[in-house]
Amino acid sequence: MNRDCSWMALVLLLWCITVCCYGAEVAPPQDQDKLHVSIVGNEGDAQYQQILGWFDTHQGLATFRNAVHYHRVTTDQVMYRERYKSNVAGLPTVRVQEPSGVVIYERAAQMLPVTPGGLHLAIQTSVKANQLFSRKRQCCPLFKRRQQPTPEPEPEPEPEPEPVFVPGPSPQPDYTWVAALVLSVLTGAGAGVFAGWREAHS
Repeated sequence: MNRDCSWMALVLLLWCITVCCYGAEVAPPQDQDKLHVSIVGNEGDAQYQQILGWFDTHQGLATFRNAVHYHRVTTDQVMYRERYKSNVAGLPTVRVQEPSGVVIYERAAQMLPVTPGGLHLAIQTSVKANQLFSRKRQCCPLFKRRQQPTPEPEPEPEPEPEPVFVPGPSPQPDYTWVAALVLSVLTGAGAGVFAGWREAHS
């Protein structure tokens, strides 16, 4: 009996975790929470017209179009010049965005699927993956995007102190030549006096 109770408790616990993290039922989004789908291209481009036709005729794409905000954008519109021209990889482009602007799915030109079923599958896969990640991020802390620590700025090197000019001792005047000159004059004068005295007493 205890073993049966343990199994029942385990099953109940797993069910509670599943409901918490994934939700038993997803409520339909409110209008402001709807995704935005933009088909961007040249009005006369055959591939652009083909993709527009897929969203009209393919059951999966048509259903998806009716559940989102659907935008047909051509290169002659102001919206294209202001919002798309600088950031699309090519034409035509299929872009799916969250209301916040986060791009969930985007393919352009030759990277687009070649069949409506392939495009529908690619969009649905991206949307479901984004929804699953969003639910996990909201209810399970382990799935939150880990933030990298902001690197601290390196300390600036301290400027080297400017050399301070310290004047040295003033050079002393050199009077050696003066002494030599005076000595020469005195020697000459003495020699002259001695020669005169000797001549006077000869």
